[in-house]
Amino acid sequence: MDVDKIFGLELKANKIPKSSSSKLAIRTQSARLAVARDAAFCFYYEENLLALKEAGFEIVEFSPIKGDTLPPVTDAVYFGGGYPESFARELEDNVNLAAQLRHAAKLGMPIFGECGGLIYLGRSLTGFVGKTYSMSGVLPVDFVMDSSYLQIRYIELTTRHDSLLGCAGTVIRGQEFHQSRVASSEISSDFYTAKTSDGREYIDGFHQQNVVASYAHIYLNSCEGAAKNFVNAALRFQMNRNG
Repeated sequence: MDVDKIFGLELKANKIPKSSSSKLAIRTQSARLAVARDAAFCFYYEENLLALKEAGFEIVEFSPIKGDTLPPVTDAVYFGGGYPESFARELEDNVNLAAQLRHAAKLGMPIFGECGGLIYLGRSLTGFVGKTYSMSGVLPVDFVMDSSYLQIRYIELTTRHDSLLGCAGTVIRGQEFHQSRVASSEISSDFYTAKTSDGREYIDGFHQQNVVASYAHIYLNSCEGAAKNFVNAALRFQMNRNG
């Protein structure tokens, strides 16, 4: 489709101006973002990763299902969406990564998870056939796969707390597509207020210390400054860690 003709305008992707981008890259060249990327965590907007690089992150990929732990000198972590239910045994077996993430979260490392990443940051996952597997335990939340449950929609999120995405009131867009749900939780799911493409409004998402996780796959370029805020959160953690 010729979108320009349909809407009668030229659509342009949000970009960080070259001048500020280059200055930011110099200032944040040592901020390292560990991105989980394998068959369990395979859904990422490539534009998100590009935006994070332009904002100043050095991105290093690792594979939780292959037994990897966090890369050396990690300042922040990003768990995208995917299929943790298909690799639950491998994820459960990676006890070293789970322990490392719990410790990092207690220290205040920025950790961001969306959909499958949210599930892995939780405490447990019960699969379609009823078997329960341990996840990382960063968040005291349990999940269950449900073949009769499907959420698929576009959403606009307004954050209710200061976070690695920016101050409270940050507005960002994304989408949800999942067949899992929260079975139990020891923390409130009150990170954002959502408005959906099917007309619903609700409060959802988890925020604990510097951890942000929800079912939403966000699109960073829909919110000017979100990628930069993520980098700045990593730099603050790095500064505190190094004394």
